[in-house]
Amino acid sequence: MVFHVTFRVMCDSTRPGDAIYVVGAPTALGSWYKELAVPLYTSPEEWPMWSSEPIELHMQGKQVEYKFLIRPQDDREPDEWEEFHNENNMQGNHVLTPLPGTHFASKSFWGSSNVQVEMMPYPAKRRSAACLPSRQFVRHDVESLKKLPDKKATRRYLLPMLFAASTLVFLGEKIVGTEAFKNLIVSMSD
Repeated sequence: MVFHVTFRVMCDSTRPGDAIYVVGAPTALGSWYKELAVPLYTSPEEWPMWSSEPIELHMQGKQVEYKFLIRPQDDREPDEWEEFHNENNMQGNHVLTPLPGTHFASKSFWGSSNVQVEMMPYPAKRRSAACLPSRQFVRHDVESLKKLPDKKATRRYLLPMLFAASTLVFLGEKIVGTEAFKNLIVSMSD
């Protein structure tokens, strides 16, 4: 069962430069690994509402469990996990019961177990680059790369770059062996 969800959370606990992420049980939400969490975005006009890109989830059960976390701009500070208690007064997670083939928004309030679901047009539009988290990515990324072999920086920057490089190599091997590529090389050498 496949569906799309846009995660939204109303959170006024962030400071300038902080970012909010969603993490959960499905692989697309990081399998509960905060290093693989999915970023949410805001803008000065939308704050304190944070939203994710539409995420395609492949259901393997009947429900999806997830939480939000605040990642401070300063990597030396720990991430702040969302905390709330469910109806049994136990530490809880947000829970969704999706419908196959739909796209919806899941709206939560930081620190509350309540989830509001709103059906969305399908397929969803991508957000513009102007709505990125309020971090200064370029300077921050360069500084983080200088700190290697820091494990957090390695997971955040090197692994995606290695994945992208291996994908390019794989695609290159597929293209080089084609007849069209050979014809292109012959025509260029003439």
